[in-house]
Amino acid sequence: RFWSAVNGEVIVDYNGPNIGDYNLPITRIMVNNTYSGGYANVESRSTGLEVWDGFPCEWKMSCYNYDVTPPSIPSSLVLEISKYKSSAMVLLSWKPSSDDVGVAGYNIYRNGKEIGVITSADTSFSDSISGAATGIAYSYTVKALDVAGNLSGASSVALAVY
Repeated sequence: RFWSAVNGEVIVDYNGPNIGDYNLPITRIMVNNTYSGGYANVESRSTGLEVWDGFPCEWKMSCYNYDVTPPSIPSSLVLEISKYKSSAMVLLSWKPSSDDVGVAGYNIYRNGKEIGVITSADTSFSDSISGAATGIAYSYTVKALDVAGNLSGASSVALAVY
């Protein structure tokens, strides 16, 4: 969610995915931009700029109308492994999660540690295991993330033995 006010007057209140041009995530907000290079002119200065990690309740906005419901748990996690001499390729796929506002992506975990983040509706992920000894077991799980940052519970575990 992006919310902005000037002198206490709300000028934008956007709820939705943080995906911009070329299907890339929006990762920053540029307050002053001189486009032609060089230095910002006097008219483009900002004073009293504040950046918060939450939304202010006192600025004509309720703190009780935000999304607190996590997405559904990803289901039917399937694992395929292709073994090679010194490495393996693991392909994971699952059924998509649902959410009351929208699913923003998925976090992928190997042996409990996050190894990847998908910031789209894709429901597959490839992992390369290299330099591992044979007979080692790897457990994979997936969690869904919604646009408000709520994380679902973990999917069922899929095991790969290299």
